[in-house]
Amino acid sequence: MPYEENVDRVRTAILAEVETLTVVKTNPAPAVDIQEFDSHNIKMGLFIYTTPENYWKTYYQGNLAIKRALGKNNIKMAYSEGIELGNIGAS
Repeated sequence: MPYEENVDRVRTAILAEVETLTVVKTNPAPAVDIQEFDSHNIKMGLFIYTTPENYWKTYYQGNLAIKRALGKNNIKMAYSEGIELGNIGAS
């Protein structure tokens, strides 16, 4: 996420979307935390737990939940300077 984005807003949006996933365990609770401060952005991590047989399903559903949360909440993505990747939109 860009440095100017509100980290609490991002966390809340992603966690709300993750709550809709049926394969995610609630104990331990899902978490969204800062992983790294990069030169152009802040890298966030989503930590969700599931059973071993649902690992890949949960992995991909988690990525989809992030995309949906960002789109629904108009959260901007950070891009390297000089690179135009277009609007990520709400889809």
